[in-house]
Amino acid sequence: MADIKMQADRRYLEALDKLFNHFALQDQKVFYEQAVERNNRAAGQVNFIRASASLVAGIAAAVSGLIVQSVFGGGTSCSVAGSSYCDTMHFVVSLTTLIAVIAPAVGAAFNSLSDLYQWERSANLYKAALESLAVADAYSPDVEESDVDFRASLNAYAKGTLDVMENETAQWGQLLQSPEQIEKFLAEARQKSERLIGGALEQRLGRGPTSGSQG
Repeated sequence: MADIKMQADRRYLEALDKLFNHFALQDQKVFYEQAVERNNRAAGQVNFIRASASLVAGIAAAVSGLIVQSVFGGGTSCSVAGSSYCDTMHFVVSLTTLIAVIAPAVGAAFNSLSDLYQWERSANLYKAALESLAVADAYSPDVEESDVDFRASLNAYAKGTLDVMENETAQWGQLLQSPEQIEKFLAEARQKSERLIGGALEQRLGRGPTSGSQG
């Protein structure tokens, strides 16, 4: 009877392990992976826009200075009398000067946007949470383990996973469980599991002779 009860308990623990792995660990992994990809993509786009704005501002300033020096400088035809060509060059200088002023302002605006949303920091934090989740996953129980080790591993694995999720939600992943903390919890869980299973066996073995003598 005790063997049947232990087998039933083991099947129950294995079912819990599969459910937790599918609906908690794997779902959270997908969320973290998508969050890392999304924030990296946003950070990359903003960095590209900022770099492009700086490049455009530099080119516009260089073109404007070159035209002013070569077309409107002393001794040139446009410095003496106006013409349609000179008017066109004047328009180009005005346009490039305007671009040289506006482009840095656009870059500064995206700098402020990046500081506000902190996409790079968010990507790093979600990446750290994903790595810590992999550490917790390493403690997942193995079907070859004994009942005591399986129960202890399941407790440590579930606690480590939930702690990572809780800490990421509360602190943006800054207080993630370290492997040492999970190791300590695993040892404590194994000791507790041994006491529980040992007590249950002693209780059932103690009842066996008593019921037989009454018969």
